[in-house]
Amino acid sequence: ELKINKSSSRREIGHGALAEKSIYKILEIKNLKNTIRIVSEILESNGSSSMATVCGSSVSIKNSGLKIIRDIVGIAVGAFSDRNEIILLDISGEEDHFGDMDFKFCSTNKGIVSIQMDIKNKGISFNFFKDVIYETKIGIKFLLNKIKNSGLKNNKIVSRFSPITVEIRIGINKIKDIIGVGGKTVKNIINKFNIEIDIYDDGIIKIFGKSENLINKSLNYIMKITFGLEKNKICISKFKKIFKQDVILEINENNFGYCNILEFLDEITNEMSDNFLPEQKMPIFISNIDEDRIKLSRAKSLDFNCDFKYVNYY
Repeated sequence: ELKINKSSSRREIGHGALAEKSIYKILEIKNLKNTIRIVSEILESNGSSSMATVCGSSVSIKNSGLKIIRDIVGIAVGAFSDRNEIILLDISGEEDHFGDMDFKFCSTNKGIVSIQMDIKNKGISFNFFKDVIYETKIGIKFLLNKIKNSGLKNNKIVSRFSPITVEIRIGINKIKDIIGVGGKTVKNIINKFNIEIDIYDDGIIKIFGKSENLINKSLNYIMKITFGLEKNKICISKFKKIFKQDVILEINENNFGYCNILEFLDEITNEMSDNFLPEQKMPIFISNIDEDRIKLSRAKSLDFNCDFKYVNYY
């Protein structure tokens, strides 16, 4: 409401909660991975302003491409009962203020979803309440037919403005590989593919982005980090540290392997540092993977007559 910029009033919070609860009931939440934010701009504070929000939200969600179970509408009903009991549908602000009842009613074609009632007199009879429900039902049918006859159907394609969400699960012991030292790896993935990543302790990873292509690329990148290495496979490695009798080779930015001079057969003439240079690439055989280290063998890769065309690029 237009006022001094302070916190939301009880009326705003209450009416918003009523609309939210009503909309929540028609969402197909089983496979819903999106966060829904609905902004309802009401230009006049009438009895049915919050109910207009229910109608508008139902239509906007359909248009966004998210699935709903069925249409939902809302209507505010008022009453005057000084002499004769009069029921009013879709009440205005004045009728709400001077009337004896404000009854908000949200429903689908299958039945009532939520209600809220304020009364200013001592109470209403059961028969009068039955009449109110009957009149309200007429109004609900009228509004549902308006939506039905508008020709608006569920969009099968989610709006291009809606973020794409993908969820995968990895082993808990692989979480550290995705995060990297000081968060280096996950920051690199976020910046490289322009996405957002949430990592949970149980191994669930949620990826959010606007481009399906970039999300798929980030998925492949993550899969290579967590699932890419296989025992008894040949891959391309890169020399990172070269010592006299052994070397440390990089398979990808999160996986490093150890290879002893004995695994190089006749390729080594003297010391390892005399034969290879840092960052030099070479096909290598993954002979064993354990928690502490990855053991590599150049000799076994030569047994396969390995060429760069027939290796796994991690």
